Amino acid sequence: MGPILVRFAKENIFTAIIKEGSRQMPDNNLFVFRVASDNEYIKDELFNHGRLRQGWGSAGTNLLTMSKKEWIAAQCQRDVWEGNKRYYTQKYSSHKIMLEIKERDIIIIPKMPDSTKFTICFASGSYFFQQPDGYDKDDFCHVIPIDLKTVRIFDYHANEYCENIQAKMRAYQSPVNHVWNKLMRNISEKLISEPEGKTASASVLDIVGEIMKDCYEDINALQRIRNLGNRNTEKIVEGIFEKLGYEMIGKNSFDGNGGDADLIYISNSVSEFFEVSANSTKIESQKVYVQIKNKRGEDSNDTAGIEQLCRRTSEDLSSVKILISTADKFTTECQEAARKNNVLLVDGKGLLKLVIKYIV
Repeated sequence: MGPILVRFAKENIFTAIIKEGSRQMPDNNLFVFRVASDNEYIKDELFNHGRLRQGWGSAGTNLLTMSKKEWIAAQCQRDVWEGNKRYYTQKYSSHKIMLEIKERDIIIIPKMPDSTKFTICFASGSYFFQQPDGYDKDDFCHVIPIDLKTVRIFDYHANEYCENIQAKMRAYQSPVNHVWNKLMRNISEKLISEPEGKTASASVLDIVGEIMKDCYEDINALQRIRNLGNRNTEKIVEGIFEKLGYEMIGKNSFDGNGGDADLIYISNSVSEFFEVSANSTKIESQKVYVQIKNKRGEDSNDTAGIEQLCRRTSEDLSSVKILISTADKFTTECQEAARKNNVLLVDGKGLLKLVIKYIV
């Protein structure tokens, strides 16, 4: 049976929040393994024979039997790079990582079978050296055996799982890379665990839940939310409202006069936000306008969020206005403006509590 191309429905889902922790050796290691996706022999070996081959593997370059000095010397004898010792020293450092790969380790192969997709699979064993059969060039003798039953192919833009993988793979440009990033490992495990023939539909919320369980006492968790950027912070807040059963009636609403609300909802209660609010205010309406800011430390311009909400709701004075910021705290000026204009404030710590309570 051939590899499985997994298609996703485009989802509005979160980018996971990660507690990276220490570099302890996991049960299943993760590797990014780059090969030439335009080489039909490489594809045939991978998808039909379960052999993942790596280049710079001519006869007499067996990593199992040669020292570093011998391997580099053997490569320098080739005239392709005019005996560039520094270049082959770098190649050796990357290629020797293949010796770390063992059975059940996860391997991601970028741009395979083409530039719009990536392949993920389990290794079925350890490195071995084998001359190619039916290939007319002296190369690709380095081999990692892979389990054909576990081969999955994903489009880079299938959903945010895959988009996250694509973004993080940019940091791994060597031929063979050992990946320590815990977020990437969690997503990879999620992707490769999909049953054969099933469309993977789980939200990244699942990963958020799994990882955030480790973050209750993690002082860096808020910083990781900030690192996700404005767009994903808005998605986190949107997910919290969705979990609480709020009905969205508007999004990215600008009035052309400086008024702005990222999200607009209808709800019977906003009591959940009172629990984590940095201030207290009077709430009377069911219509909720939310402005979201991704900030660090103390935002000296946080009153701008109050002004945007007030301008946007100038014709709906009884509405609920909520300013959510990832900042450590709100300025005194902002707190005073919020009190005068009945704006509910939720700072970074409050947002983190909501993430833990309603996403986990």
